[in-house]
Amino acid sequence: MILRKRNKPFEYDGKTYYIGEEIVALNNSEYSGLFGRIVEIRDGADKETDNKTPDIYCEFDPPLFPKDIEELEKKFSDLYKAPKKLDDITLDSVIMAPDMIKSLTEKTDGRKITIYSLEEDWAYDDDYGHTTEIFFDYMLAKKRLCEKIKNEKEDGSVERWIDDDELIEDYGNDYYEAYLDGYYSSSHYLVDITSHSVSVNDSVVSDFANAYINNSRVEDFVSQIEQWDEVEKMTDKQYNAMITDKDLPDRIRIALSKNDAYWEAYWQSISELAFRMVEEYSKKQFSEENKNNAIS
Repeated sequence: MILRKRNKPFEYDGKTYYIGEEIVALNNSEYSGLFGRIVEIRDGADKETDNKTPDIYCEFDPPLFPKDIEELEKKFSDLYKAPKKLDDITLDSVIMAPDMIKSLTEKTDGRKITIYSLEEDWAYDDDYGHTTEIFFDYMLAKKRLCEKIKNEKEDGSVERWIDDDELIEDYGNDYYEAYLDGYYSSSHYLVDITSHSVSVNDSVVSDFANAYINNSRVEDFVSQIEQWDEVEKMTDKQYNAMITDKDLPDRIRIALSKNDAYWEAYWQSISELAFRMVEEYSKKQFSEENKNNAIS
């Protein structure tokens, strides 16, 4: 099978790939970090490789920054054991395995999250700077804002300006600004919170979900063993090394995947809930419009 028609979908291992889809090469490829697009997909007898996975043909945009160009040239020089320049490196019709690329055009299905940037800008005594911190929780951002204002007023530039007749201060719910009138460019302090609505695609949601699940499982692991006599005999270094083992979440996942009783209980619970909800919603009365909405 050969696919070349733009926007033509191809399903593999639970993911859908499209001809023309924007992608980036991942770290397990010599092309890592390069942006490009899928131009062709081959599977079955039409493949050019012996890979067990489909052949995904990509064309990549050449890197723009000197450092990126140098790194790419070094990778291919090492690979071919001969000096390679950018012009010597094939960037079109590059065969990639599915796990070597990441889609950059995943649908967000309207999912958005709000993040908060806390930005601080200052100029004082020939010292200039700007910092940005990102928060997912508004109240944490507000707490940090208050801390920064307190620090500046007690032991910062504002504390040194407090008796200056030229000092002007301005407050808002999410910002604070102080400066010396007529000398703003050299004597000012500003800190504020700005909210941003960010579209979230499937991979981001998956990353957050997996991180939460992994943390929860590690917490369960710790709670399970903390009263064990065997654990009491471990040194602090042994114990801390065990509970911070980077492979621990994967080892828990593998253990669960091999536990038939766990999955039997899981699917039994899903089945029982499904039966109750089908029975419950079968008794509800909907208008035709509401019924259609409920089904969709």
